Amino acid sequence: MNKLLKRLLLVAIIFPTIYLCLFVFTFQSHLLFNVLIAVFAFGSAFEMAGILKKAQFEVMQWLSPVLSALLPIIAYVNYAFYPDLDLVHLFLILSFIIVFLKILFPLNNKDFSKTIKSLASSVLVIVYPGYFFTYMVKILSLESPHWSFLLYLLIVFANEIFAYLIGNFMGRKSKLNLPVSPNKSIAGFVGGSVAAIVFPLVFYVIPGFLTIEPWVFVLFCLFLSVIANLGDLIESAIKRSAAIKDSGNSLAGRGGFFDSVDGLLLSAPFYYWLFQFLKG
Repeated sequence: MNKLLKRLLLVAIIFPTIYLCLFVFTFQSHLLFNVLIAVFAFGSAFEMAGILKKAQFEVMQWLSPVLSALLPIIAYVNYAFYPDLDLVHLFLILSFIIVFLKILFPLNNKDFSKTIKSLASSVLVIVYPGYFFTYMVKILSLESPHWSFLLYLLIVFANEIFAYLIGNFMGRKSKLNLPVSPNKSIAGFVGGSVAAIVFPLVFYVIPGFLTIEPWVFVLFCLFLSVIANLGDLIESAIKRSAAIKDSGNSLAGRGGFFDSVDGLLLSAPFYYWLFQFLKG
C-alpha cells in the first residue's frame, strides 16, 4: 500500500473519531476529546525526546513526555473547573523545578558538564509540544467549541493535504530549494494556501458562527496556513538534527504522532488569540 493510500485510510479513521468526540460525546466539556489531545501530547513528546537523544542530547525519555502530556490535562481542568486561575503556567514552573531536581539528585553526582544540555532539552520537550497542545484545549473553551475546533482543523489540514497533493503532481519544476525541506515547492505552497482559504468559507453557512468580514477571514486563513507551514519546517529541522525522516511509525502513512501535529502545534496559539480578537 503506497503512502497516499495509507494517509487516506488514516483520515477515514481519524476524522470520524474527531467528529464523534466533538459533536456526539461532548459530556464534561468534551472530556473524551481532551483525553485524545493528551494522548497525542504524550506520543509527540516521547518521539521528540527520542529525536533529541539521537541528536546526542541528554534528555529525560519518560519524565519530560509525562509532564508534557499533563499540561493539556491541566489546561482542561483549568478552563472546565477553575477558569479564574492560571494553572497551566503554574504547572510549567513546577515542571521546570521537577526536571532540575531530577538532574541535581542523587547528591553523589559530581559531573555537571551536561546539566545545561539536559535541562534545556528536557524543558524543550515539555514546552514543545506540551505547552502548544494547551492551546488546542483552549480552543475548546471558545464559543461554539465544536465548530471552532473543526474550523481550526480544516484550515490546517486543507493546507497540508493540498500542499502535499499539488506539490507531488505539479511541484517538480517549482522547488523552493529549502535545505531543511528540499521537496517543498511553490506549487504546493500556493495550492495549500488556496485550499486553506476556500474550504473554510463553508462555515459562513452556519448561522451566527462567522461574523468576521469575508476579506478579513481570507487573510486570517492565509496567515494560519503560513504559520502551519512554518511549524512543518520547524519539525523538519528538528528531525534533520538527528538525521531521521519520520519522528516515528505509530500512524500509517503519517509517520509518528509528532509528524501528524507539526502544523497544528504552531498554529494553535495564533488561531486561539486571533479568532477571539476578530470575532470581538
